[in-house]
Amino acid sequence: MELSAQDIDKAKFAFSIYDFDGVEKIDGINLADCLRALDLTPSLKTIKKLGGTQKKGEKFLTIEEFLSVFSEAKKDKDCGCLADYVEVLKCYDKHNDGFMPANQLHHMLLASGERMDNEMVQLIMNECCDPPDEDGLIKYIPFITKVCNGPVSAFDSVDFNSSASAPSAAPAARKVRPSITVDDADAPSVSFAAAKPMTMGGRKGSEALAEEAPEATFTLKAPRRSSSIVPPDA
Repeated sequence: MELSAQDIDKAKFAFSIYDFDGVEKIDGINLADCLRALDLTPSLKTIKKLGGTQKKGEKFLTIEEFLSVFSEAKKDKDCGCLADYVEVLKCYDKHNDGFMPANQLHHMLLASGERMDNEMVQLIMNECCDPPDEDGLIKYIPFITKVCNGPVSAFDSVDFNSSASAPSAAPAARKVRPSITVDDADAPSVSFAAAKPMTMGGRKGSEALAEEAPEATFTLKAPRRSSSIVPPDA
């Protein structure tokens, strides 16, 4: 698959984040995280096939090699879609009303696909499921929709058409001001703190208009590097 100009810009941006030592190479152990940062969902088997490693320092990839891997990963069709997952979960919808037992979903996530432990499964269900009703049932379509949509991407706030590749202001409808920060750390990690919707608290006129939008913060940690990019206010 031939990459578009925007795909290449995104890939180079992600590559630079995971180039922790500034040597224009990324460690193979970080290949999976770098591809997932680009909104791909490669399996562990695919990562291994593309050159990912489980030991630090075992293999390094240049930007040219990474672009080739990114292109190959985008071709991967070995994954389902929303409709596929809904059809599977319908098997546990005894009354055909959009509900299934929460404990059954927990068991499926724990026993199927790539291995997850109980803590990881519970975290996913807490984030993506509504609380079970009095019969222990949950709505499975909203759950699987949230899982397929994935977390908000840091790239949503970056304008790759700009010469400086500076992040653009968040869309007005979302009422947030995103920022991207790279901190010092002993090991790479990524975190996202979501902002609550802006409320005016009954105030009117200029006082309400003056209220500043809440901030949604993305933090990307890497050793020996520190920079912060905050888009201008809308």
